[in-house]
Amino acid sequence: MAQKSPQYPIAAVDEATLDKRRSVEIAPSPGLYAVPSFKFRHEIRTPVGSGDDAYYRAYPQFKPRPPNSRQARRAAIRGS
Repeated sequence: MAQKSPQYPIAAVDEATLDKRRSVEIAPSPGLYAVPSFKFRHEIRTPVGSGDDAYYRAYPQFKPRPPNSRQARRAAIRGS
């Protein structure tokens, strides 16, 4: 019969070391945004307009149309 146990000696693990190892394994790895970034003044782009302006520049097909003349006339008659 083949022996199933390992042939090398197994070291006893200290409980404090085991807890420390578990906490390291559970902690998430630091990502790209974990470190604060640094930019020079000439690398910073000032925002042009609002978020809506940027969205409609990217997707002009979704920009709301102005009311046509009939809708504008009706709105003027209603006083709204």
